[in-house]
Amino acid sequence: MAIVNSTYKITENFPKEESKALTARMRKSASSIPSYIKEGLSRGYDAECQQFLYAALESCGELEKQIIDSFNQSYLSDKIKEELLDNLRYESRMIVDMMRFISGSLIDKE
Repeated sequence: MAIVNSTYKITENFPKEESKALTARMRKSASSIPSYIKEGLSRGYDAECQQFLYAALESCGELEKQIIDSFNQSYLSDKIKEELLDNLRYESRMIVDMMRFISGSLIDKE
C-alpha cells in the first residue's frame, strides 16, 4: 500500500525528538493497515475477516489524526498533508468496499 511508503518517507524528515513519539506512531498505524488486511484475508471465516478489516479501518483513523497533528506541528506542508489524506481516504474506501462484499457473502450463507 502506498500509504506505508509515503508515511515512512515523510517521517524521515521529522525532528529527531519525535522518533519515539509521533514518527513511531505514524509508522505503526500505516504498517498496521495492510497487515490487518492480509491477516483478515488469510482467515477461513468471513466474520473473522471482518474483525481484521475493522481493525485496519481503525488504523486508518489513527493515521488520519496523526497526519493532522503533524501538520499542526508544522512538520508537513498543506500539500503533503492533503496528498496523504487523499491516499488514506482512498484506502479506507477500499476497506469499506471489502467489508461490504464480505457482509453480502455472510448474508448469502444464512
